[in-house]
Amino acid sequence: METSNQGGPRACTTEENELNRKILQQTMHIRENYHELTKYISEMPVTVPCEGDPEVNIKQLKEYLESLQSLVENYHKEKGGTSKLYEQGK
Repeated sequence: METSNQGGPRACTTEENELNRKILQQTMHIRENYHELTKYISEMPVTVPCEGDPEVNIKQLKEYLESLQSLVENYHKEKGGTSKLYEQGK
């Protein structure tokens, strides 16, 4: 959990909340529609912040969301089909 300068939990910004919402939606979309891709979600390094820099920041959240979206897009490129990418997560 992130902390403020006073040692308590740090409140998430609106942008962080929105990114977290999109990440959750995209993750659920993958789990519901692309069972074969779920194994890759747990392998993505952005899910847990490193101990040297324990705060998950906006850049890391954006990169993680993009990696989830790319996972589905690349899957469709390899299969030769069209993407059913979760549009609200994009």
